[in-house]
Amino acid sequence: MNGIPMDAQNYEELDAELDILDGKYRELFIDNDVEFSYIGFDSDKAKDEFVSRVKKFASKLKASVDETKYVIVDDTDSY
Repeated sequence: MNGIPMDAQNYEELDAELDILDGKYRELFIDNDVEFSYIGFDSDKAKDEFVSRVKKFASKLKASVDETKYVIVDDTDSY
């Protein structure tokens, strides 16, 4: 994942949220020396909650940066 631009408003809040989302994303996989595979979500509700949280984060991030310097892409509608 890419990091949060240092000049973003609410940098620390956004960076903390990104760490949480990254951790939740990594929990969806088995990744060790022997195996890499997708585990997935426990339920459709869990998936919807995660996607909703990512969308909310993307909106906050977009509102926090200078859009002339950064492009924020939210492709969660494809999930």
